[in-house]
Amino acid sequence: MNPETVKALKDLEGQLMRARYAKAKEGEPLPPKERFVEYWTMQSIKVTHDLEYVHWRELRKGDYFEEKDKLQGEIAKIKFTIKRVLEYKRQKGW
Repeated sequence: MNPETVKALKDLEGQLMRARYAKAKEGEPLPPKERFVEYWTMQSIKVTHDLEYVHWRELRKGDYFEEKDKLQGEIAKIKFTIKRVLEYKRQKGW
């Protein structure tokens, strides 16, 4: 990973912790990180950081946008992209 990507992940990690603390009720544990967009954005970066433009063009062919547009919520859309990227990488033997 390049330095900019590493910095972005660290920044998101800080944002995630602040968001979890903001949502936590006093005396209760922090909410699960999986409930926050910041967490899924971090996961997306980890999966997509090594893709180039040509890969994205290939990934987005077919029904990508049609399927993604049907989804409700930012987290669902990020998860969809992660799933598609992992499928693409598996097909390419990455």
